Amino acid sequence: MEFLLGVVAGFAVATLVVATVIYLRAPIERTLDVATKAIMLSGPRPKGYIFEPEPEEEEARRERIRENTEQGRDTTVEELR
Repeated sequence: MEFLLGVVAGFAVATLVVATVIYLRAPIERTLDVATKAIMLSGPRPKGYIFEPEPEEEEARRERIRENTEQGRDTTVEELR
């Protein structure tokens, strides 16, 4: 009997927690958005990015695919290796 009472109480508590989180979802998200923005504003500023050119192998693959497309053929994986 106590086991059944414990299971019912567990479901009741779980339901109460889920209902509370659903009810308070918007204020929680708003608080997290404010905190996230504050952290992002106080952090270091990005000053650009590093440009890494594509490897020559990738350019050769794209060229091979373009040639095969112009000829109306499919490009196999073996051709790209």
